[in-house]
Formats: sequence, structure tokens, C-alpha cells
Amino acid sequence: MGYRILHIGVDDTDSKGGMCTTYVGAVARDRLLSLGLEEADYPSLVRLNPNCPFKTRGNAAVALHMRCPATLVDEAFKAVVEVVEELYERGYGDTQPGVAMRLGGSTPEELRGFAYRAVTELVELDEALNLAERHNIRIHRINGGRGVIGALAAVSYELGEHTFEAIAYRTRDNWGTVRRVDRQSVFEMDRITRGRTFDNVDYEAGEVRVTPHTPCPVLAGVRALTAEDALRGLGMIRFLEPVERVVVYRTNQATDKHLTARRIEELKPYVNAV
Repeated sequence: MGYRILHIGVDDTDSKGGMCTTYVGAVARDRLLSLGLEEADYPSLVRLNPNCPFKTRGNAAVALHMRCPATLVDEAFKAVVEVVEELYERGYGDTQPGVAMRLGGSTPEELRGFAYRAVTELVELDEALNLAERHNIRIHRINGGRGVIGALAAVSYELGEHTFEAIAYRTRDNWGTVRRVDRQSVFEMDRITRGRTFDNVDYEAGEVRVTPHTPCPVLAGVRALTAEDALRGLGMIRFLEPVERVVVYRTNQATDKHLTARRIEELKPYVNAV
């Protein structure tokens, strides 16, 4: 039995009212593992252009990189689509989920260029759809499917310089409630892992930064230079509520890859110029 490497991207599943695309990716990952697929690499968390006027919240797209029996390729794509359909935030017109699946091999230069521009400037849905058709990338669109842009970018973006984030997710019955995390354990973790993890606390404000302030499924996330340090830091936090699942993402967070050097005459709306 032969195997294929699948790169499956997801974007635009959340809203300001809830959900998180990284959670959708985590559930999809576990669904694929239960089907018998294996991870070929860490899943990717790609922060797209932060100036994009259409972003739902944090503008993160995710991609899963899986080793898949050739006979299960169609079932794998269907499984991810089902997870997205189950979990995306309904009732918000700006939430337009998209899924994209690229078969393994080197990433064509045209796709790499598209992904780079999705991180640094504004790209159009029509371009993403045309690229997907030209490169035989399977897509699924919901409510217009503008998320195909991010999904395609996530499966095409090459994470050179990168960091990691280990994320713990809440059980569904706790979504939307106050997160129960021992604050002192976060400060202690930051003290012990300083230099290997980052952005855990704001000492001036006395604020814990590993926990979000939205009603999304994320309980806490620790960002680090290595996957091992991210997991170690997360494991040092004392959670006072159940953890549903944990996933480690390789990401372009904290790399400033969204910034580009531009001359004044080259500036365009929504470009992250320096």
C-alpha cells in the first residue's frame, strides 16, 4: 500500500464571538490520526497579514501535514471538511471558512509567492481560486469561502525562521467562562524558562498573557523557541479546570515576517511596510 503526504489547510472558522481556527485544526488532526494517518511534521500556524480588513480575529490559518495511505486520501479530506462544518462559528457573515488540500512534494514557486503575499499584503479570493485550480489543489468553501485564501497560504507557506506554540484547550462545558489558571504558576514558569519561552506575562501590568480574553476554546498557550520548551512551559502551569487536548504548532509568530521594506512610492493599502 502506497502513502501520500497531505498538506491540509483551514482558515476563517472563528469570529469575535468565539471559536479558534487552531482548535479546529487540533480536532481535525486528532480525527485524521484516528483514521490511521500519521503526522509528517508539526502542524503549522501561519499568521497572515495583520492589517487585513477581513480578518475574523487573530488572522491565523493552520495546516496539517500528514502521511496518508493512498486509499484514504479522499476520506481524509472529507474528515477535515466535516470537522470544519461541525465547529465553525455560525451566524457571523464575516466568517467564511475555507479548506485546501495540497498533495506532497516541493511547493511550486507560484504558490510560495502567493503565501508570502498573504502574510505581507492583501490578496484576492479569485487569485486563490485560480491558483488552486491550476495546481490541482482540492478546496471546500463555506459561506463564500474567503478562508480559502488563508488555507491555501497555510499549505504553501515555507516556515524558515519560526517559533513554536503549545496550546491547551478547554472542555466544551467551560467555553465562555472565566479561565481557571493559577496565576502564580505562570509567573514561576516564566522565571524558570525565561530566554526559551516568551510573552508569558506582562510585568508592568501584572498580567498573565498565556490566557486569551475571548470566549474561544483556548485555555492557555506557551510560545517558545523549541517545541520541547513550549511543552515544558505549558506543563509547568497549574490548571484548575480540565484540559481537553494539547497540540504544538510550528509558527511564524514573533518573526516579523509580515513586515516588508518598501519605498514610499511602492506603498499600497494594508501593506505592512517598514
